[in-house]
This record gives sequence, structure tokens and C-alpha cells, in this order.
Amino acid sequence: MGTLLSRLSVQSRLKSPEGMSLAEFFYQVLQAYDFYYLFQRYGCRVQLGGSDQLGNIMSGYEFIHKYLKLFTFLPLPEIDHIMQLHVKEPEKRGAQKRLAAEVTKLVHGQEGLDAAKRCTQALYHSSIEALEVMSDQELKELFKEASFSELVLDPGTSVIDTCRKANAIPDGPRG
Repeated sequence: MGTLLSRLSVQSRLKSPEGMSLAEFFYQVLQAYDFYYLFQRYGCRVQLGGSDQLGNIMSGYEFIHKYLKLFTFLPLPEIDHIMQLHVKEPEKRGAQKRLAAEVTKLVHGQEGLDAAKRCTQALYHSSIEALEVMSDQELKELFKEASFSELVLDPGTSVIDTCRKANAIPDGPRG
């Protein structure tokens, strides 16, 4: 609330004869959440808007900066450095990754952070090496929600036919 209220655009609207409606005020919050949702759900990384939208667009940036201060024990100069790097290369999501790492380490310790990194490498970077070094417990946890199929295969069944029988790929032309 403080960040929104401190914006010049909000202050000038509040001081104007017309004032500012609650709907106008919450529009900024909804726009910031809309981008957050699009980013989480679809990987959207770009927002376009007029100069009057800049404050709304910056909300996501401000949240990351605020959360690094709230949920980590990093020195303020280090947080400022992380945010400078984030501004230069936001597509690398360095600030978000550092925030996630610091909070994970705080809650689960270094061992938990290391396990989370291995799982991330295996799932999102197709790292066979990460799978090879995971413990049995980590593998069970990683795949506990995964679907599976039990098949009886005839000798000579191809890999592609096996995948089709397991509904891992759609039926299509046989090859």
C-alpha cells in the first residue's frame, strides 16, 4: 500500500478535485497481479504500456526488491547489487532465483537447497546428471505425483509403440 500511495501519479490523483476511486486505485494492483499470473502460467516476460502505466509495470520489480529485504539476511549492498543485475538482464531472473534460494535455505537448510537445485535441474533443464546424483528419497518425492503405466509388451515392440501404448505420445502415423 505504501509503495502505491507514494507514487506521484496516485498522489496527484488524490489531490485533484475529482479524487481517486477505489477501482482506480486497485487497478494498479490488478495489473501487477495480471502480469504475475501471465508470467507464472505462460512465461510472459514482457509488458508494454504507456508512460502512465510505468508505475504498474514496476510493481513486480519492487516486490522482488522488497521481498529480498524481508525474507533474507543478505546485506543491503548485496541486495542492491542483485537488483542492479536484475535491471540489466531481467530475462535471467537472477533476483527471483536468489530470493528462492535464500528462502529455501532458510526453511530447509543447505541440504534442502541443494536437493531443490538438483530437482530443478532434472525437471526444467533435462539434466540426466542431476538425476544420477539424486537420492532414492529425492527421486520418490520428485515423481510422487507423476502418472505411470504398466504394460505387457510383446517381443519386438518398438519404443514408439511402447510410448503410444503408455499414452505418453499421441497416436499418429505408424513408422
